[in-house]
Amino acid sequence: MTVTVPATGISVPAESVAAFVEDRSPRGIAAAVHRMIRAGQVQPGDRLPTVRDLAQHLGVSPATVSEAWQALGAVGAIHARCRARSRARHERVTSLSNRCCNTIFCV
Repeated sequence: MTVTVPATGISVPAESVAAFVEDRSPRGIAAAVHRMIRAGQVQPGDRLPTVRDLAQHLGVSPATVSEAWQALGAVGAIHARCRARSRARHERVTSLSNRCCNTIFCV
């Protein structure tokens, strides 16, 4: 699926991320965002949607999206910021570590 997202350093709309998510579990959300980063559809420095905004677009609890953001932050795919928008990391992550697979998701 091709999703149009804005250029580097600007906000990625929640609807763009939501359109890419097939599995609305924390594992599925994290995997979809990780694929978007690896494919270059989300550029390093882009601001990801807020937890609440993405949760609303997906029809899930904010806790579900928060868990996905925490998992992505743990493997270095995003820089999660408390009470501020998370951003894609400047270093491109090519694969998720095995330790993450034991907790939430594998891609």
